[in-house]
Amino acid sequence: MKHAQTSFLFVIAISAVIFMLSSVSVFAQIARPLIPQATPKTPAARPMAATPQAAPAPAPTASSGQKYVLKSGRKAGSMDKVTYQQIIQGKLMVPSAENSDKLPPGAAKPEKATVKTANGSTVEMDVYPVKAQTKLQYNEKTIQCAEEDNSFSIQAIRNYQSVNVQRTVNGEDDSIALPEEKMMLNVDVEGADVIFFHKKYCMNQDELDALEVMAPSLALETLLPTEPVAIGDTWSITEDSLGALLQLDLLSQAQVEQVLTDVKGTTAIIDVQGRAAGEIDGVSTTINFKLKYYYSLKINRIIWAGMVTNEERQSGPITPDLAIETQVQMTIVPAAPAEDAKLAAEQWTEPTDELLLIHYISLDGDWTMFHDRRWCIFRNEPNQVIFRFMHQGEYIAQCVINKTSNPETMKNMTLAEFKKQVEEAVMEDGEKTRSIIAANEEMSPSNVNVFQVVATDSADNTQWGYYMLKGAKASQQLVFMFTLDGENSEAVGETDMQMIGTLEFKK
Repeated sequence: MKHAQTSFLFVIAISAVIFMLSSVSVFAQIARPLIPQATPKTPAARPMAATPQAAPAPAPTASSGQKYVLKSGRKAGSMDKVTYQQIIQGKLMVPSAENSDKLPPGAAKPEKATVKTANGSTVEMDVYPVKAQTKLQYNEKTIQCAEEDNSFSIQAIRNYQSVNVQRTVNGEDDSIALPEEKMMLNVDVEGADVIFFHKKYCMNQDELDALEVMAPSLALETLLPTEPVAIGDTWSITEDSLGALLQLDLLSQAQVEQVLTDVKGTTAIIDVQGRAAGEIDGVSTTINFKLKYYYSLKINRIIWAGMVTNEERQSGPITPDLAIETQVQMTIVPAAPAEDAKLAAEQWTEPTDELLLIHYISLDGDWTMFHDRRWCIFRNEPNQVIFRFMHQGEYIAQCVINKTSNPETMKNMTLAEFKKQVEEAVMEDGEKTRSIIAANEEMSPSNVNVFQVVATDSADNTQWGYYMLKGAKASQQLVFMFTLDGENSEAVGETDMQMIGTLEFKK
């Protein structure tokens, strides 16, 4: 639903404890020639105190029995000023056995908890407190909005005045801010999918994490009833609306009720509460939530919303266990085009595959690349990076990137020598069903020398792809190892080649 982008909550966890996660398998994919690609552009580097009950209080109360039409007045060309605040606090849990001896020097020791598993056994967990606060201020211009067959489509352009994210995991602080070049962004909403992109530059994962929040403003008015309602009337919520509201990839079960609680003056007050079960990043999650929003009968728009959620998320292929509470509050005020002439003049740009790539920069800054949003970071360390490919909520492929441990020895390695090393790694135990099916050498568009060796196992259709990349300097050496089941090669497509073909070493 989020195009496999790593959720904001998961990145809070991973940013501080990725060093704790257990090591994983290596290797990788199907043989394809290196496809030259133009490198996408990226610019040069450079409390919620109130709860839903604290909203402004209109008066007086309307007469009972009167029907109200709560239709969205959003239309193409309309502009809003939005102030948004989100607070997340809770804990993430990692099995103590996996975390043994993996804490960095000086790191605070975690608390311990015993957790009962699905099969009835118990496991000791290391518990880490997490907290994050997001504050956003932006002007938003609607480009188009449409609703059909219980689904909706909205396109908008946002001009951010302020993006501030503060994160703390186990006492370690972190922050995110958007660079000036990316403060004007396009937002494309298709059903439950909310996609952010810049018309010129690719986003990095931290930037996306800062923007992908619960209860996005563009999705709020999809909650409104399709028929006139009186005070006390209730109505349901569509699957897409609930998915966008709670940032769910998949909704499996929901019990949600909306009710028109009151009408005071020209303001209708709606209360929503419920429970949703589904999946985020391929793992099960349960969210209990309460939402209150104010709808202006005068301008036919939602003008304020506040929400509290409690989530229990299981561990999965790219996430640890999470138990978190989220508080959200926002105000939406209609604005005239003259209040933001730059935004008023901005034109919509259709999202291309290139614009939707994520710009990855290694921790040491020595190399960069661009990758599909479905490749999610599982481990991010100076000498090793692990990505996992999430497709329709399932983990179907893996990419392990290692810095070579002995660059002086490896710098003069030939393709034949690299192939021999791969054969020794793949043909373990004299496996007769495994074979090397390709060995190639090419120069990438960014002048990186690439060795490619591909192997397969005819017994279970597993495919491995090894790539050795060498830059101009002896220290600039990386080994990529992809692995997947051959049945998933179509879903992964050419996304491995996007990584290899766009990788650049620091000059």
